[in-house]
Amino acid sequence: MTTGEVKRLILRDVKGWRGVFGLDEWTLHLRYDRLDDEMVASCMALWQYREATLTFDLEQIVDRELGRGAIRKTVLHELLHVVCCGYQRHHKREQLEAMVTDLERIVEHCWKAPQPKDS
Repeated sequence: MTTGEVKRLILRDVKGWRGVFGLDEWTLHLRYDRLDDEMVASCMALWQYREATLTFDLEQIVDRELGRGAIRKTVLHELLHVVCCGYQRHHKREQLEAMVTDLERIVEHCWKAPQPKDS
């Protein structure tokens, strides 16, 4: 996969999840820069301004050969950081990361769950 293909997938996922998580009133800035600590993505959100910057390391995503599912899960995880950013003043970083990861698993389970059948 090329960096251009990865970027298009990220944009598609951000647009898809944005409304689901009630982030339509937020200003979301997407950046594509090299990240430290071998992270492939990061989020810096300012809840009081409803503004967030999501940064994706396209080169690392390509180098690690992340597939479509892993890219979607990465975007989901970073957007959940935006949703939860108002809690950062009440929780330690480790607690917030655990909460976001738990929510990610819940959302992932929901999108894979079968549709309920009409009675």
